[in-house]
Amino acid sequence: MSFNVAGSSTSDLSLSTVKELNTPEKLNRFLKGRLENIDTHINTLTVQEVDGVTFLEITQEYLTKNLEIPLGPAKKILKLINEIKEEHSTAGIGSLISGIAGLKLQGN
Repeated sequence: MSFNVAGSSTSDLSLSTVKELNTPEKLNRFLKGRLENIDTHINTLTVQEVDGVTFLEITQEYLTKNLEIPLGPAKKILKLINEIKEEHSTAGIGSLISGIAGLKLQGN
């Protein structure tokens, strides 16, 4: 499952790519390229010095209560985080299935 935000599909994203965004400024550019009409809230993450690793740990409560980001933009941010994590999870399952299939072939 992938979705388009700002004309960019999350299917080309990986957990490691996001983790490599090791400065708030890099994360800012990354998010602005994928999330439309929430630049002010993306800038809030930058002011809070959120990098790629920290970004993946963000919760709805943190966005809405601590940073006071409205629910709509918060949901957009969380949807992107969940899609990135889902891509990673799906890729891991695919590798596991391939590995099991390979073991079965070797066993015959």
